[in-house]
Amino acid sequence: MNEISMRPDGLFFLERIVRSCVPTPTNGGMAGREYLLGLVKKGEEIGFDDFKNGFPSTVSRPEGSYDVYDHIRRVAEEGGVTGIGADFILDFFSGEHHIARAATDIREEKIAEIIGKKYAVMDYVSHVLLPVEITEAGGEFFSARYGNGDRSFPIRNLVAFPEETERIRPGDFVLVHYASIVFSGIGSDTVSGMLDAQARNGEFMDACRSVSGSGIDHSKMLHFPWAKRLVKECGT
Repeated sequence: MNEISMRPDGLFFLERIVRSCVPTPTNGGMAGREYLLGLVKKGEEIGFDDFKNGFPSTVSRPEGSYDVYDHIRRVAEEGGVTGIGADFILDFFSGEHHIARAATDIREEKIAEIIGKKYAVMDYVSHVLLPVEITEAGGEFFSARYGNGDRSFPIRNLVAFPEETERIRPGDFVLVHYASIVFSGIGSDTVSGMLDAQARNGEFMDACRSVSGSGIDHSKMLHFPWAKRLVKECGT
């Protein structure tokens, strides 16, 4: 089997997406973020074994717990992918594999029972990388709309990474993960591909319908303080 590698463009998007998450052992925590950012700045391709082994020794996960990077490698192996680039990372986090993981997290963490069903649905949808259209820009926070067939809902209080803030305009399509705009200026083919993949997942479309009335206001979500902090503390 050919060794799988992480390409520079794949590392770029992986770092952006991981930066938008609340730091946990499954994504490497804060030390893991600094490691990923260092790889992006180097701009070099790296073998996947070296990539995994390079995480700081302070990054530890409970035995048997979920590891997003092992999941990425497993999907790449199953698909015969040897070079993990931008397209693979975007497909992974917007498509069936990450949608299924988001649903599992909601169930395992008993979010519906602890916080409420409505919150659990919003958290589930937010966990997936979404292509959305900006409706309001220019201030500290942004608003957008997700539209996929007859599933449409507003998203409020999005935070843009400093690298993206100045270039975002109403009408632009951007990529959103949790409360963060991780990338702007995406092409129409990328948007269509993501929406098509998400439309094929009935559970995810049902969740989108559930939030179609009031939408998602990230200022009311537990991950919002982290979004505001992390976009300011880290950057490429």
